Amino acid sequence: MVRRILFPAFLILAAGCSKAPTGSSIDEIGAAYALAVTDGQQLLHLAPHVHPDLQARLAEAPMLGNRVPSSPQTLDSRALRPVTAAELAELAPFFEFPVAPTHVLEFTVTQRPDAKTTITRREPLHLRAEGAGYFVVFGLLRSTPAAPAAPPAEGYTFAERDGLWRHLWELRAATGATAAHRLEVREAGTDRIIAVLLTAEQVRPVLAAGDAVIFRLWSKGAAAPHDPSAVGGSNVPFAYQAGRQAGSDLFSVREVQLTGYEPVRQPVFADNRMALAAFAGEIDGARRTYVVEWVREEDAPGRNF
Repeated sequence: MVRRILFPAFLILAAGCSKAPTGSSIDEIGAAYALAVTDGQQLLHLAPHVHPDLQARLAEAPMLGNRVPSSPQTLDSRALRPVTAAELAELAPFFEFPVAPTHVLEFTVTQRPDAKTTITRREPLHLRAEGAGYFVVFGLLRSTPAAPAAPPAEGYTFAERDGLWRHLWELRAATGATAAHRLEVREAGTDRIIAVLLTAEQVRPVLAAGDAVIFRLWSKGAAAPHDPSAVGGSNVPFAYQAGRQAGSDLFSVREVQLTGYEPVRQPVFADNRMALAAFAGEIDGARRTYVVEWVREEDAPGRNF
């Protein structure tokens, strides 16, 4: 009689243990991230290591979005450390973590825009330690608060902080605005466009939903917001968040090594252009200035920039 009772109980206990998630090793997660750095397919490589409570929400993970690199990049090293309260506090206004991270696996990534230039940056991956393994966890964008009775006015603000990026601009258009907006780099005093950082197609749905476009310059640990290029120019890393899309890249000023930088701390429109930052350098004894601008086109709602 005793054996008939204990035998089914043993089967139930064994079945329950077989379904418990075990987590991955740091080596396994590191190998998956190395593949993601090479081809930009973050979700493809990291999904098997994501916490089971977050598997159903992978499509809502902007911090794990696929980011195809603009030039070859490699993973150089990694370091595991406990997450700090200050880091979580910095992310709190923008993200909520359904599964709280306990650790950060910080990767050092090198990008090579050309044959002689290298740019090194650090990329954090949030983990939760459970048992003998780790799970990848991510933050979800906080829900947009209920719209006020009166449509909010457009707002453009600058912030300087101690974080992954020193300088941040929040760009929000008035509700119902029909103008096309884009983010570009232009040589000051001319119509020469150096780079389009965010197109009207990328920006339009974000502003229409009442969300803000976030633009960031000067990455943590960098001596300056620009890096010299071996071919005689300069590279400027930047990051952005546009609705549920987030990423980082760089733009290049090929003919000038930049030596000056000044953020615009109180951005305002001059006609339909709003300067966010200015970079400067000299070539042949002449000073050149390049401005990062938020541009609106009132009379071109359907054009793609």
